[in-house]
Amino acid sequence: MEKFIITQNGFLNKNTQAYYRYDYTTYGTEGNPDFINHLKNQFGDTSVSTLQNAVNELTKVLQEDLPKIKKLHNTNLTVCVIPRAKAESYYSDNQKLLKRVISSVVDKLSGFANGISYIIRHTDTRTTHMNRSGYGGNGDMPYVGITKATCNISRDVRGKDILLIDDIYTKDVNIDEDAIQALFENGARNVIFYSIAKTFKGGIKTVTKSENLDLLKPSLKDTFLILKKVNNLNDAASLRGFTKGTIINHMAEIAELLGIDPIKKFEPPFNTINAVKKAINKLGARDKLKPIFEELGEQITYDDIRLALIFIK
Repeated sequence: MEKFIITQNGFLNKNTQAYYRYDYTTYGTEGNPDFINHLKNQFGDTSVSTLQNAVNELTKVLQEDLPKIKKLHNTNLTVCVIPRAKAESYYSDNQKLLKRVISSVVDKLSGFANGISYIIRHTDTRTTHMNRSGYGGNGDMPYVGITKATCNISRDVRGKDILLIDDIYTKDVNIDEDAIQALFENGARNVIFYSIAKTFKGGIKTVTKSENLDLLKPSLKDTFLILKKVNNLNDAASLRGFTKGTIINHMAEIAELLGIDPIKKFEPPFNTINAVKKAINKLGARDKLKPIFEELGEQITYDDIRLALIFIK
């Protein structure tokens, strides 16, 4: 287990002591905690055996690390968890495994109180790691006060020493910073932060390996295999029986999970990407297509805008 400081910024009023277990580098590489991805069960179709292995791995890590944190701070701790991006009701039970495992471990540890239900999201926020390609779903990106605005926070945090847990900490996303500040503003005496992993050198990266195709739900996998065979998106749409727009939507999800390389051959011309980039820079937003379409003088189709967004970081 490693320690670091989450430094104060516009979201957080004071420095916070933090800990993490793993560096998150690249999915599929040796030593990377891939089980975190499996626990998310993004599409709800991860195999039972893969989920059980991830549960076992997380259980072991928590049983080792949480008592160490308690010993370092010499105090009883109430454990809370950063909620996922969407409202609690959005997720099925097997997409809430992180919370369930933490709750189970905490209940068996001396000196810990279970506060898993103390922060519950009631309103969707944008899924930050999916937003780059324009597919972050409903809700806002992080803003100051987003936790208090989109979550119910129990009064029971008042006067408590809180251990706040997240799966992955990424600097400058500010979801964790905002949640820490919300706990302080709701009366927590102290907040210590712990994440299973911390992104290494700037962010989460993905790689394309055939064995990683189990990350793709069946419809995405079928599209992926077709894209490998063709050089034209209209051909892919025809073979799949979908619209070109649906194929592009699939490509955005594939890029989030496996990286850009598998779809690199479909990258739009430089002039198209550059025009779209200039438009979103001028508008200051990329989540709504109509303003971009109009800013481009209606000269670039919605499908081509969607496609360009996948390749614009």
